Amino acid sequence: MEQFTFKSPAKVNFFFRVLKKRSDGFHEIASLIGAINLFDILKFTKSDHSKIICAHTPLDESNLIFKAIRLFEQKSQINANVIVEVNKNIPIGGGLGGGSSNAATTLFALNQIFKTNFSNNQLIDIASLLGSDVPFFFSLGSSFCTGRGEILKPLFNFELPPFWIANPKIFSSTPLVFQSCKINEVSSQNPNKIIENILDGEYNFTNDLQPAALRVNPQLNDYKSNLDELKFDSLFMTGSGSTFVGINPKNNESKVEKMGLFKAQLISRNEHTWW
Repeated sequence: MEQFTFKSPAKVNFFFRVLKKRSDGFHEIASLIGAINLFDILKFTKSDHSKIICAHTPLDESNLIFKAIRLFEQKSQINANVIVEVNKNIPIGGGLGGGSSNAATTLFALNQIFKTNFSNNQLIDIASLLGSDVPFFFSLGSSFCTGRGEILKPLFNFELPPFWIANPKIFSSTPLVFQSCKINEVSSQNPNKIIENILDGEYNFTNDLQPAALRVNPQLNDYKSNLDELKFDSLFMTGSGSTFVGINPKNNESKVEKMGLFKAQLISRNEHTWW
C-alpha cells in the first residue's frame, strides 16, 4: 500500500495578549505565531478503517488526529479511512502546538490523498472547528493571529536573532492556565504596537498567560531561574506553557547547548505544499 508522509511542525507564540473573555466562553487573543523547525512525522496509509499508531503515547478517538479525520469525512461526504503512524518529537503539553499541528497536517494530507480539492481557506474554516491553534498551520509561516486565534494576517518580513527552545518535560494544561488567567494582571500593551516594535527589531516579548502557567505549575519557577542564568535578551513562555523561548543569549552558545536547549529557526511554506 502506498504511504504518504508529512511533516507536522511546532509553533512558538512570540507574544501572547489576552484581551477579554468572550460570550462564547473563549478568550479574545492577539498573538504573533511562527512555525519552527521542530517536527512530528505523520505517515498515512489508506485502509478500510481508521487507526492511529504512536509508539510514544497511546492515541485514541479523543485525539485531534482522529477528530480531524471524522470532521473531514463529514465535510467531504467521503469515507477517509487511514492508518496514521505518528512519530512524536514535539513535547506534549508544552505550548508548542503539536496536537493542533497534527490535526492541521491530517486535514491537509487527507485533502491531498483523497483529491477533495478543498482550498486553503476552506481548510482553515474546517480547522477552526477543531481548535483555536489549528488554523495557524495553514498560514505561510509567521502570522499575527487574532479572534480566538483563527484570524490570520501573514507577516512576511518577520526575522529574529538566534533563539532556543527550552522544554522542562512538564505537562501544562491549557484549560487550567486560561482558567487561572486574571484579566486584571495582563499587559495593557496594544498588540499592533507590539508588532510594530518587533518588526523594528525590539525583541521584548511578553505572554499574558505566563503568570497563570507559573501558578498552575509552580515547579516551573525553578526551571526559569536556571534559564535566567543564560542571560537571554528576552526569555518568555510560549502559549500556555510549559516551554520557554530564549532570544539571543549573552553567554556563549556552547553553554546553552550543554543545558539541552534546542536551537530553533523560523520556517515557511507556500500554499500548495506542506511544511
